[in-house]
Amino acid sequence: MKQHIINSSFILFFLIIGVSSYSQVENDSINIKTMQTINSLDEPIHVGLVLSGGGAKGLAHIGVLKVLEEEGIYVDFIGGTSMGGLVGGLYASGYSPWELDSITKSMPWTKLMSDEPERSDLPVDEKINNDQYLLSLPVKGFIPGLPKGLREGQLVLNYINKLTWPVADIKDFSKLPIPFFCVATKLATGDTMVLDNGELSLALRATMSIPTIFNPVDFQGHMLIDGMMVNNFPIDIMKLNKEVDFIIGVDVGSPLLNIDEITSILSILEQTSSYHAYNRLLENIKITDLYLKPETDDISALDFSDVGKVIERGEDIAHANIDKIRALARKIKDNKKKYETTREIQKPDIIYISEINITGLNNVPKTMVLGRLGLNLPGTNDIMHINNAINRLYSSNFFKSIDYKLEKTLNSYILNIEVEEKSENLFEIGANYNYDLGANLKVNFLFNNFLIKGSKTNISIKMGNTPAGEILFLSERGQRVGFGLDIGYKSRPYYTYNDDFKSIKGKYFTRFGNISAFGNINYSNNSKLVIGVNLEFFDISAEVSPIPVEGLGIFYNNIYLKFINDSYDNKYFPTKGTFLSMQTSYVNVGRPETGLFSKVKLGSVLNITNRLSFLPKLFVGGLWSTDNSSEYAYYFIIGGSNQKEYANSVYMPGVPFSAFIINNVAITYLDLRYKLWDSHYIYLRPNAALVSNYFEELLTNSILIFSASVGYTYNSPIGPIGLQLNTSTLNKELGLYINIGMDI
Repeated sequence: MKQHIINSSFILFFLIIGVSSYSQVENDSINIKTMQTINSLDEPIHVGLVLSGGGAKGLAHIGVLKVLEEEGIYVDFIGGTSMGGLVGGLYASGYSPWELDSITKSMPWTKLMSDEPERSDLPVDEKINNDQYLLSLPVKGFIPGLPKGLREGQLVLNYINKLTWPVADIKDFSKLPIPFFCVATKLATGDTMVLDNGELSLALRATMSIPTIFNPVDFQGHMLIDGMMVNNFPIDIMKLNKEVDFIIGVDVGSPLLNIDEITSILSILEQTSSYHAYNRLLENIKITDLYLKPETDDISALDFSDVGKVIERGEDIAHANIDKIRALARKIKDNKKKYETTREIQKPDIIYISEINITGLNNVPKTMVLGRLGLNLPGTNDIMHINNAINRLYSSNFFKSIDYKLEKTLNSYILNIEVEEKSENLFEIGANYNYDLGANLKVNFLFNNFLIKGSKTNISIKMGNTPAGEILFLSERGQRVGFGLDIGYKSRPYYTYNDDFKSIKGKYFTRFGNISAFGNINYSNNSKLVIGVNLEFFDISAEVSPIPVEGLGIFYNNIYLKFINDSYDNKYFPTKGTFLSMQTSYVNVGRPETGLFSKVKLGSVLNITNRLSFLPKLFVGGLWSTDNSSEYAYYFIIGGSNQKEYANSVYMPGVPFSAFIINNVAITYLDLRYKLWDSHYIYLRPNAALVSNYFEELLTNSILIFSASVGYTYNSPIGPIGLQLNTSTLNKELGLYINIGMDI
């Protein structure tokens, strides 16, 4: 959910920069020049292709490449800026336009541009944290600061590394299947820097280092930002190549604003910041032999929602200029066979890694890094597995950046990883209002490597109607094995009802405390096994009660085993994945009676159509004790719509909050969710429950309850905002439930 906060940075950048390019040169004059240039050249000629920057608009370049190849034009040289640099670099690496079409349609653009790992990439403990807080700020000591507003672009770099793997050994870009260059801007001087040698993946990352979104890239001793800042359409750079006879330029930039469009300080900044690049653009257009400008003004530079439509815009402009393209095709050198031969050469996806070197580790143990990577060392690994391993390591949140290179030896590869550890800690904020529990605010301080290297310490405080606090210490010692300590306090009100469940009879306030020590095994990002010992304290007081209740003060100790598998892609609006949680506790209260307490939660997602989803869930819980009774702290408390787990509360929309307090329960949830449009949903939730005092009677002599709710939910930047109407067979009344924010 935190990724919503950075969207303003994207918008601000593109408002200020405006992608800085547009042609006001008449198309007729360009067309005349193009035909004269083609007719005056002797064959065969060499063609250079230049692709401009423009964010998502730059994917139109792929459509142009398709038509050029269909008409027999296989360019001799290629160069580009920003997105044009990325498309050009991948094309130069040997990908066909049709492969680029498929790749870009499947790329997780939101994840890459936000630089936030998807939920499925996060370890279980990080998922829990990520699902609660909507804002993170850097902190020194206990004093929060302001965010830098920048991302490392780590996930972009990882993805480019994977795509450029077949040519990773080539350091001179003129030796690529198609000679290539891209441009970036030197942060120190504002000068254009031509990137035509070095690490291709890092060069492509540098050319698209969008200011205010991605951090600058250190490339060959220079701090570089996006090339579009100074030269978004580098025809002049291509012109320096004496072997190039004819230049095709594809421009997807945005226009300078008309005077009636300059209505705010942001639009003034946008206009004035575009002058320098705009004047250079006009000069570059004049020396372009065939200028193509796809119609992309109606497409946002950040809109990756319909990649196919953008690619088609490139095809459209090429088809509109098909006569000039065909005239050129008759004059050029035939490179088709060379292209096809190059594309047939496949580098193996499975390699043998004989050695791993990791530099930059100061506080994080190497054993933890190796455990998170999960690679077969030494042994065979595929490139996809290596890239996913780097993503897993980055999602641990111990590192600011990670770069890796595969060094070829005689019969194997050496994996060299360079990391930069995070030096700052985090202050996190979450808030929620719901009809059951009222308003609450939660703050959390997250400290990396506190006390023990490779550890995380969370210190959280929850303020409002249900105060709580927790100190959670987690340490991972490598090979997916770790340990932790949890000290917590939480509280919640409970109600009892008259026989008709329409009026409240008693109001109580409960408090839980715990000290737990545990060990855990992380089988994967989604799976975790925990075994621990726990000392718990339970107390209850009555606010309104027919029977005085005060100061029970009961201590419990237990040994517990818990397994979690959580592969949901989103906790609140999952579209794929499953959830399974199983816990068993052996409970002792300091007297001969003991109990075995267990609960299981299971959930899944079945997409019926691209808008309609079925989300079945099941909860089963019970307690077996030597005297056939339960203890206060281990009753299941059933009812209400709030899904935040608290002790043994079990939500059931439509049933009054805490309507049943009982030993054993089984509930099925049969949710249907329909997506109206982006981020807006309606749903129907029928539920059924069996409750009993004895587990063996759950199926034969239990109370059967039905409930249902219907509602609307908006997936907002601050979390789910929902309104629902509900009812049940208990009170047979229509109730209202409102929720604002994530569960905290």
